[in-house]
Amino acid sequence: MTVFGAGAPSPHELGERAQAAINQGHVEEAIGWWRQAVEQAASANDTEGMGYALLNIAMASTQLGDFEAAEEAFLEAVGTGHPAIVPRALISLAIVYKGTGRVPDARQCYERVLEVPGDPDLLSQARQGLAALDRTEG
Repeated sequence: MTVFGAGAPSPHELGERAQAAINQGHVEEAIGWWRQAVEQAASANDTEGMGYALLNIAMASTQLGDFEAAEEAFLEAVGTGHPAIVPRALISLAIVYKGTGRVPDARQCYERVLEVPGDPDLLSQARQGLAALDRTEG
């Protein structure tokens, strides 16, 4: 069990604070809580916790229209290497890329998801994403 500094909230507690901020419409505040959760999870070598916090940062950044920050957070989430995180981050990143006109990059993300066996739902999403790209390019 990882013990955090005296009085320091755990990544889970920080995530709860972030969710409460989101529920109140305070997206930037939520991003701050999730950034702290990333730091806490990283210090505990918790790649899954770090990855989920990064996914939340990325999604919140897209909500703010900050696609550059979203891309950065999604790529950091991919960098965790966690098998539950990587395909989710790649699919979400593909959606951002498609929405910002970066279709070849979107295609590459979907294809990377399909390269590794994993969650059938995520594989299905990647195949559907590629099919949608094929329809828009065709």
